[in-house]
Amino acid sequence: MAVKSKKYDWGGVDLIVRSIRRSGEPGAADVGRHIIADAATVTLTRAQTGAFCIWDKVDGATFQLPASEVGLEYEFHVLTASTSVGQKILTPASSFFTGSINQWDTDGDTKPIPDTANAAEDDVFTFDGTTQGGIAGSWIKVVCISSTLWYVQGLSMASGSVTTSFTTT
Repeated sequence: MAVKSKKYDWGGVDLIVRSIRRSGEPGAADVGRHIIADAATVTLTRAQTGAFCIWDKVDGATFQLPASEVGLEYEFHVLTASTSVGQKILTPASSFFTGSINQWDTDGDTKPIPDTANAAEDDVFTFDGTTQGGIAGSWIKVVCISSTLWYVQGLSMASGSVTTSFTTT
């Protein structure tokens, strides 16, 4: 049986994916990392820790992190920038983001602009495809470091009047 694959242009780098499973879908044996494509809303699970999550829809998508458990980690990569509601990551109840990402203004300043989460209140991360970043090639990694904190690091490419990607619900 032939193995199907899909090729993505990831900012000039070809990413070839042999298996994409949407959250909750049965699939092939668990070998290597989970590759999770976006849908309107994807609720990540503990079993998917280490997953490589892909945003590839212009109409945006939301990834909901699972209940906080130290050591869980997920990576999110933008293949296609959102043109509408944005690409979001939500923390579980009573949990927040800490850490920062570097934003690069693709049509302005050539220096990185630090975008730092407020660990006391920021529970939503949004790439909007322009001012909040999320142009193709942007990425963020989140790691749960306590029962209430998810540490972030990443790189975002933004345009226009660059603003923070971290907000409070």
